[in-house]
Amino acid sequence: MRNPNGYGTVYKLSGKRRNPYIARITIGWKQISSQTIKQQYRTLGYFKTKKEALLALAKYHTENTFDLNTISLSEIYHQWSLQHYQNIQAKTKKGYETAYQKLSPYYQMPFCELKTIHFQKIIQEQSLTRSTAAILKILLNQLYQYAMKNDIVQKNYAKFIEVPKAQTKKKQIFTDVEIQKLWDSLSTMDTPYLDSILILIYTGFRIGELLALTRFHVDLEHQLIVGGGKTQAGKERIVPIHSKIAPLIERRCQQSCEKLFPISYRSYINHFKKILEQLQIQDKTPHSTRHTFATLMLRAGADKKAIQQIIGHANYTTTANIYTHLDEQDLKNAINCI
Repeated sequence: MRNPNGYGTVYKLSGKRRNPYIARITIGWKQISSQTIKQQYRTLGYFKTKKEALLALAKYHTENTFDLNTISLSEIYHQWSLQHYQNIQAKTKKGYETAYQKLSPYYQMPFCELKTIHFQKIIQEQSLTRSTAAILKILLNQLYQYAMKNDIVQKNYAKFIEVPKAQTKKKQIFTDVEIQKLWDSLSTMDTPYLDSILILIYTGFRIGELLALTRFHVDLEHQLIVGGGKTQAGKERIVPIHSKIAPLIERRCQQSCEKLFPISYRSYINHFKKILEQLQIQDKTPHSTRHTFATLMLRAGADKKAIQQIIGHANYTTTANIYTHLDEQDLKNAINCI
């Protein structure tokens, strides 16, 4: 049977010895560097048999009780990390270590005296981001579970920590000027995937959906594209080909390759960024094209149900709340409709 955490150890030394068994206890931890923590031991003695060593260890704990109320946050962390860090990935460990550094004002404070208010103060005063605060909460939950298992505390105050809410960043759409700049550049720029950005803007396809299209998904006679995926509502949806991009689609279908855009996702993203840099179009991601499509459709007075089906959403609420972005002039035009 294993000894409890922090109880001490008994093991046999190598070589021929009269008293080969050693009994020792942990008396603390020493910070060697920012990445290294060394456990400090005290040897109780050397013994002829393992049984004698275990009896000595038990006797020590009977005669040397210690006050759990004095164990600091630092001691709890070091005890916990010695075991826990052996079984996690380096990236996860790095995240915990970074979060632990935020707790430095309370390193020497008795762990049992720490409350939710202390941790909330750290988050507020250090202006921690949502992700950092979330990792800090996970770390503290682990420490409290460890402390509760060892009867150091009776309550987990980490579970009451409130993590800052994520700030919703407004998605940027392509302006009319930027869209026209793309059209004007078709004849002047020798860039292989410039047309794809316009096709995305006028179809609402996701990047992965566009790259999966082959000429067999395109019905030039009826000017339709049948494609899409990701969600049930988005699979094999019908997307009419806008007259402006019809020549671009036809040209793609005439190429020797079966796929309209024979390129990997990663390579395409690199091309996308380079094109926008050349055109000095800023703060746009490939997904901005999908947001632009929904907004253009709404501005044009398209039926809401039609927008929902073309963009591939199960309901219009998602389309309206996330994908449409009306500017000041749009709102003025809406008022003038009264």
